[in-house]
Amino acid sequence: MKILQALQPARKEYTRRLKRDVIDLIDLDLSLRTRSGTFRADELLECWSLLFQVATCARIWCRTLKMDSIALVPFTQLLSLIVSSIGCTSEQGERLVSQFSLDPSERNQDPFFRPLIKLNGAKCLIAGTFIETSRFSRNLFTIAIREGKVDFSPKGLKPLRNLYQEFADAGFRAVLNFPIRTPEGTVTDVDVAAAKDGFLFVGQTKVLIHPDSVYDDWKVLDNLRKAAGQLKRSLPHISLLEDRLGLSEAEFLIVPFLLTNVWGFTGAVVEGFKVIDFSYLSNSTSQGMMLFLPILWGMLPRALFKQRRD
Repeated sequence: MKILQALQPARKEYTRRLKRDVIDLIDLDLSLRTRSGTFRADELLECWSLLFQVATCARIWCRTLKMDSIALVPFTQLLSLIVSSIGCTSEQGERLVSQFSLDPSERNQDPFFRPLIKLNGAKCLIAGTFIETSRFSRNLFTIAIREGKVDFSPKGLKPLRNLYQEFADAGFRAVLNFPIRTPEGTVTDVDVAAAKDGFLFVGQTKVLIHPDSVYDDWKVLDNLRKAAGQLKRSLPHISLLEDRLGLSEAEFLIVPFLLTNVWGFTGAVVEGFKVIDFSYLSNSTSQGMMLFLPILWGMLPRALFKQRRD
């Protein structure tokens, strides 16, 4: 118990990092309904950080006593620890235990998601290696999509909602998730479009978990290429945005760009389009058009600017 208490500061720091990784993408009070129950996002993060604390404690305990590196914990003790640490009810604690428990008799279960391996009705094995090496801030989104059926389409993404409000506060006429439809059907949709002072900014968005490996970098680039493809398909039909934004009688320049939360890709060119990140664009809009326009004008190739007049 002393080792567990000594690890409390480490657990708090781990919790802070988990929340930092996801807070720009989702609200921490987001409700997720899974097979085990209904949870807030921050509740799952708090519980996982507690499991991390328990796993670390078990590893230190086993090494100190030179025991086999297998930690067994009674379910009753684990439940008591969850209830007292997180401050939830016993019923909710049982649902959290169920959410992270793996039943060996069932197929297709991942210990990176369910590291509490049931041995019998009384005890579970703590799969500490899976807990300590898991990237749970990423796994949370998988749980939300697969089990919680959460739709992370651009319209509902927290950064895009915030950007829309910032556009509106800065005097832009803006629209999110605008469908591009022709008589043949839906071509694609425009994630964000904003007009002001003779400019129409058209952005395709990819909100992603920040990469921490070469493979993740490749995945970000692959997603940006897909966004570029959507942007290319939308540009021939940009006239459909005119009535929506009140541009039918105006002359304006079209400024297409790719938008992401992964700041390391800002300034990159993907399929002919420049990439800008939310924080950069947010700072620009908050300081007005005098800063916003030169930034995008300097970042985007002149060939991508198109002029219209009715």
